[in-house]
Amino acid sequence: MTTYFLNLPISNLSSNKIHIFDHQGEKNNAYIQRCYKHPIQKILTATPLVDHLFEKVNVYGERPSFKVSITEKSFRENLRKMKWDVVIHNGTEEKIYLLEDITKVSTNPRFLYHQNNREILWKKDILNRTAIVSYHDTKEVLAEITKIKMMPTGLEIKLNTDIVKEVEIAAIYYTMFLTYKN
Repeated sequence: MTTYFLNLPISNLSSNKIHIFDHQGEKNNAYIQRCYKHPIQKILTATPLVDHLFEKVNVYGERPSFKVSITEKSFRENLRKMKWDVVIHNGTEEKIYLLEDITKVSTNPRFLYHQNNREILWKKDILNRTAIVSYHDTKEVLAEITKIKMMPTGLEIKLNTDIVKEVEIAAIYYTMFLTYKN
């Protein structure tokens, strides 16, 4: 089991890099950040009247020889359920996966990540401040994300597998954090 730490920014509108640290507190050349397609989108997102109409949650993450880009699908495709394209650049190959929101109650967010022939479930429990990443069918836990401090939000990621990378875990969690703002 490997452990990673990161601190999310206080402002949800921030597009600064969020560095990921290893268990010794040293940067491991990995980061995530929120991306805006156009500078006007950042301004529209900041105005309270049009917050949910124009807000798009796009996240980018990178570490040496591995990049992840999470892009929200179009308005038309998101009418029923929110969906994102997760593009993984692993050296020379590029893979595209689907991330969808299967939340029924906003205080109990759940995401389903379709990776190859596997479905990975993301469950966030607000009461004990943890998020569990597990296979949807077998419930085998792949990672556990715990809030260790509130201001700014500090996270501890305990990774039990090599199937998903720490940048991928952090980027999808940050997408969930920005979508439900909790």
